[in-house]
Amino acid sequence: GLQEDPEQRRARLQEALERYQSLASAENVALYKQTVAAKPGVDPNYPDPAVTLGIGLIQFDLGNYKAAQENIGRLLVDRKLGTPTMVIEENGEEKVVDNDAYWEAMYKLLKSNAELAGADETAAKALEESKNHLKRLYIQWGDRVGGKKWKDEFAHLRQELVPDWNENAPSAGSTQPVAAGP
Repeated sequence: GLQEDPEQRRARLQEALERYQSLASAENVALYKQTVAAKPGVDPNYPDPAVTLGIGLIQFDLGNYKAAQENIGRLLVDRKLGTPTMVIEENGEEKVVDNDAYWEAMYKLLKSNAELAGADETAAKALEESKNHLKRLYIQWGDRVGGKKWKDEFAHLRQELVPDWNENAPSAGSTQPVAAGP
């Protein structure tokens, strides 16, 4: 059948993870540094973002949310995945498109934070920050949150994390209490 056995899937993910982790070995890091040393705007001392992202996304799929959070979070904090949209050139014209890698990483980071929320005080704080970040994304990007590809996952996450929040309510964008009238 088309449905893959969960054990087979897990074994394949584990294999892929080991391949990515071998790319993070000292030997391969040295090769990576040589490759990017001459590239403008690339810091050869920063771990290869593609490897870090690969590890983070596979850890997420394996349910290892802490490792996913650490890898993906680092890339987002350090702005290695760009912004929610990016400009591409198509037929000689510039066009703004969704940055699917950004949205996937952001979704999986916020979802990892939600999965880890019960772990300890730090995790609980990360969940609160995730809720606020999710609200800010919706205030800034509206119905473009997640782009076309990750829109539904973000909608589910929103229902899970901030079910009663409405970005159109008068106080949605503010953390200040609304002053009462005279």
